[in-house]
Amino acid sequence: MKKDKEIKTIVGSFLLTLAPIIVGILLWNKLPGQVAIHFTLHSGQPNGWSNKAMAVYGFPLVMAAVQLFVVVFTNLDKHKKNIDGKILKVIYWIVPWIEFVTAIMIFGYSLGYQINSDATSNLLLGVVFIILGNYLPKVKQNKTMGYRVSWTLNSKENW
Repeated sequence: MKKDKEIKTIVGSFLLTLAPIIVGILLWNKLPGQVAIHFTLHSGQPNGWSNKAMAVYGFPLVMAAVQLFVVVFTNLDKHKKNIDGKILKVIYWIVPWIEFVTAIMIFGYSLGYQINSDATSNLLLGVVFIILGNYLPKVKQNKTMGYRVSWTLNSKENW
């Protein structure tokens, strides 16, 4: 991926990661004081709550830190040239999209919408696996993604 396109992708992914803050601010007066942030696996019932400020600001900021971690360590990889531009875009966009969908689901549930968190989570995870399954077999040796054990990193045949 060319440097200017990569910078635009990184900036865009950070903006998407922080977008739920804007949504949360716009919905602030409608959100309850306690916001459901965790749901049971099969019934989709909430079993974890947080105060409104943590749901609106904390969750996106933590995910922005995760995104920063992803960007920094991907760019520190001395074998980054082996990572195709398409899979690099996937790396940069996976955290923001998961976080955005999750935040919208949390806000929607808090506003009284009937959200099937189980189906939404399964669909999101399925899409992530399909995307990764499409690109990972094409990835060349690197230290950011793939089977990064010494015997695969030391041999192109094993990779």
